[in-house]
Amino acid sequence: MISNYQLMMVEEEIGKAEAKHGLLSIDLMDSLSVLAEEFGEVAHCIRDMREGDTTSETRDLLYEELAQVAAVCFRMMQSMEDGAYVKPLVGMS
Repeated sequence: MISNYQLMMVEEEIGKAEAKHGLLSIDLMDSLSVLAEEFGEVAHCIRDMREGDTTSETRDLLYEELAQVAAVCFRMMQSMEDGAYVKPLVGMS
């Protein structure tokens, strides 16, 4: 079950992202690059932990990065409700 704390973290990250960057692009491919960048930060934290960095700072950072991934996913879902699409490649069929 999702805790209130987890939801609060995701909502906080959504607010930070909207304040800093505004709305996500209506083109989902642009949003996908944002998601990929955030996912890469999660992977970096997990790699650091696997290599022995088990400090509370790294665990806290991982939790924060996971909340950012969730925030991007929720923002992409909102973009879809607002009419987001994927631009077809020119000349591709």
